[in-house]
Amino acid sequence: MAAPSPHVIALIGPNPPRTMRPWLRREHGLRWWPRQDAEDEPAFETIESVNGEASLAEQPCRFQARYGERWIELIIEYEGRWRFLLDAGGRSIRLLDGDWPPATVVLGPPLLLAQALAGRFCLHASAIAGANAQAWLFSAASGTGKSTLAAAATTIGWQRLCDDLAPLWLSGADVMPWLLPRIPQLKLGASAAAPPPAVRCAALVQLARGSETDWSVLPDAERLPLLLGGTVASRLFDRRLAARHLDWASRLASRQGGLALWRLTLAESQADPVSVALDALRALPEATLCDVG
Repeated sequence: MAAPSPHVIALIGPNPPRTMRPWLRREHGLRWWPRQDAEDEPAFETIESVNGEASLAEQPCRFQARYGERWIELIIEYEGRWRFLLDAGGRSIRLLDGDWPPATVVLGPPLLLAQALAGRFCLHASAIAGANAQAWLFSAASGTGKSTLAAAATTIGWQRLCDDLAPLWLSGADVMPWLLPRIPQLKLGASAAAPPPAVRCAALVQLARGSETDWSVLPDAERLPLLLGGTVASRLFDRRLAARHLDWASRLASRQGGLALWRLTLAESQADPVSVALDALRALPEATLCDVG
């Protein structure tokens, strides 16, 4: 199957502040569209509401998502109260009620929900590409070493594609997903070199810590939970979007799919985490056919 076409989301709002402008570019999957002051906020009937608490930039926040047939209103309470209006296809995010929120807000839940509405579910993962131009994703809780591993990989010939957010697209006829790395990566910064628009994803690796470095195939019973639990912003999904998410994850977790799922245990005993990461990459399973030098 051909690579998916780029998905560029329109951020509709007042003139953006200087800190936001570097992100509003096609290489980050975004563009700014001026909001007309006289433009009315569309009224719509609520089909389902989802609300709760989450973590944003390692700080607590509250959210409420009100789903209609064509529109979703998203409210985020974090350093203020911010309202957004998303179209049901994930093509636009409209800022409501005045000024721009902090970048961590507008490039967080609203953007991740828009990606999901467009069928691009984001994993909490770092991503690198090897010599065969296929992507490897490393998923783990914060502090396990996925960013360290991705940064270390660049010293032996890999390309770092994502750090923390990795959107995956799986079409109806595909068995191997596409990584779509053109999404704002706050950890890498807006000036980082633009990655390719789409890269075939060969493997998803769950990182763990242990007494020694070791690669193993992820057990069948842990494949689906890794994909479901590793998806960012899934708490915002209504029942319809949650059903689409479950179908997406089930297809990726299937043995008949084209995505390999591994577990990589990183040794805790060594003082230098970069050396541990490099040793792990050099010990990639032979079946990957990745030449890392």
